[in-house]
Amino acid sequence: GSITDQSFEHFYHAIKNFFFLGIIQKIDLIFFDVNLKNTTPVNFTRKVELKEIQGRGGTNFQPPLDYYLEKKDFYKGLIIFTDGEGEIPAFKGNQKSVLWILDSYNSWKNTSQWISNVLGHRSTYLPF
Repeated sequence: GSITDQSFEHFYHAIKNFFFLGIIQKIDLIFFDVNLKNTTPVNFTRKVELKEIQGRGGTNFQPPLDYYLEKKDFYKGLIIFTDGEGEIPAFKGNQKSVLWILDSYNSWKNTSQWISNVLGHRSTYLPF
């Protein structure tokens, strides 16, 4: 609910640029709100339609962080696109290489402090 269609479009544009710039070769897009909604890889040769997005209710960052920890041998990193609204999760295990991309400067300003205090976690925002 708190992520608008416009914010999702900006996130999607950022992901396309990661591929275009050669920053990533493969990505699994996982939707979550208070729970994981989808763990099926998204094929970025086509546009993701907003109707395909599941969830968009409250926000709980724990499920995607736990999923990443469970699959740590499979993934090299985790990118969380968010508005930052939600409880600070419990950080357990070695959650290396987590990038939080916030939907605005104000969202980043409100969350970057606690994110930067977690080893291996970084944050930035989309300047749209």
